[in-house]
This record gives sequence, structure tokens and C-alpha cells, in this order.
Amino acid sequence: MNHPTYRGWRLMDHTADTGLVIESKDLPTLFAQAAEGLFEMIAERRGSRADQRTEVAVTGVDWPDLMFCWLRELLGVWTGGERIPVGVRILQFAPYWIRAEVKTATYDPAVHRLGEEIKAVTYHQLRVEELDGGWRAQVIFDV
Repeated sequence: MNHPTYRGWRLMDHTADTGLVIESKDLPTLFAQAAEGLFEMIAERRGSRADQRTEVAVTGVDWPDLMFCWLRELLGVWTGGERIPVGVRILQFAPYWIRAEVKTATYDPAVHRLGEEIKAVTYHQLRVEELDGGWRAQVIFDV
């Protein structure tokens, strides 16, 4: 199946799971777009107003591990408190370390249409690679 592309990310088909392919000109934007892709998979966010901000800081041993830890931490914002993530702002970014502000809204079933139930981020086929003139990541989620 051919999925539409959104601002730097698109869904990819995977047997019994789902995933994202993210492309960007630089690494900070790649990580921000991966967050946006995850957020959109969790729930439709149109019309959601952030009423809380949470700061997250994550480290990894390399770029793929940082992507795994980043998305796992962001998924925890939803699963740990039913807060719909509505946006992210990268505050600091360095090799294998990221600090960001995550904007969230209180989950309201009358407003938010839930998407895919994502159980976990996986290391399966996880990639973050430099391309000519940019970066590409691939992430598979257990659903």
C-alpha cells in the first residue's frame, strides 16, 4: 500500500506492526518529525490546545539508539498519563543527546479520535542514516 507523505514522515507497511520512515535535511529536524509522526499515529490532534508542557531529556549510545529512546520516552507521555502530545520543540541537541519541550493536552474522548494503539517502539529494522544532503530514519512500532 502506498501511504501519503506528511511533513517529513510517512507510514510504512510492516507485517503485524506499523512503522515510520522519516526524512529531513538535518538531525534535529529528523527527530522532531519522528515525534510528530508518532503523535499523529496516537491520535488526531486538530483543534487540540496544549495545556501542559513537559521537558524530556534522552541519551543513546548512537543515533538509532537515541531515536529508540526518544520515541519510547514520548510514547510514555501518552501511556503514562493519557496526555495527548500535540507538539514538540527541540531545546538542545548534541551527539546522542536530546532535550525537548513536549506540549500536551488532556485526553478528551469527545474531541480526540484515537489512532493506532502503539504498544512499544522496537529495535527491529531501526535505522538512522545519513544520505546525500540529509538524513533518513526508519522505526517499527509494536501495535
